[in-house]
Amino acid sequence: MPKSIKTKRTNKIFRVLKSKKFKDKLGPALFLTRISSVVYRGRLEKKLSQQQLSKMARTTQRIVSEIENGNYNMGSDLLYRLFKVLDKELICDGKNLISGEAYSVVVTSNNYASFYQKNPNKNITLNIMTASMAVMQTI
Repeated sequence: MPKSIKTKRTNKIFRVLKSKKFKDKLGPALFLTRISSVVYRGRLEKKLSQQQLSKMARTTQRIVSEIENGNYNMGSDLLYRLFKVLDKELICDGKNLISGEAYSVVVTSNNYASFYQKNPNKNITLNIMTASMAVMQTI
């Protein structure tokens, strides 16, 4: 392949990657990928088949498969049912959106934020590397 064609293709790829349209779609796509990974790993941890999980979450096996493959943009009701069945947590602003339990946030000097569940019967600590300390400090 001539160098000029290769350079044009490379430049076009970089323009697409820098475009607002690409950046606007990247965030939701990454979020959906993270959710699909949590559902897949959670199902394996519970030793459930897709069919078993679908019955417990009141959906179909096809939809569970599409979610695990990152091809299904589910609504909040299905997300809630899946996380509830799989005993997964969705933490936002110091609160588990699935169970309603509150968390306190402690930002340590090594750029990690620790979420401590306020329920003393469940002593869980999640350490998350912070992308932006300013965001974590506002929680």
